[in-house]
Amino acid sequence: MSGSGFKNVRDGVVHFFQHILGQVDESVEAAAGILESSIEAVASEIKTHGADVVKAAAAAAAAAASQAKAEGKTNSEAGQAALSAAEKTALASAVTLGINALHAISTATVTGAAQ
Repeated sequence: MSGSGFKNVRDGVVHFFQHILGQVDESVEAAAGILESSIEAVASEIKTHGADVVKAAAAAAAAAASQAKAEGKTNSEAGQAALSAAEKTALASAVTLGINALHAISTATVTGAAQ
């Protein structure tokens, strides 16, 4: 009789862990689906707007260097002005790109959770 009781307890524990692991598997699959769609959303934003960030930074650098040279600055000073302008423009553009990517991730997450 005690062997049968132990077997029932063991079977119950095994069933419990199988149930818990099944729920974990479902959660992991759902999280993976959301993560995958989020990565795709960010990649899409970068593909769509990444070149614009580079172009804007290059244009800002060229304008700043040109302005510095027109003001009689040295090549070194013009280079520093170009670098500073490119950094500021790239940062501002990257923030916008990041915000757009976060919106895309949010949309992908909501869409993934609804499925």
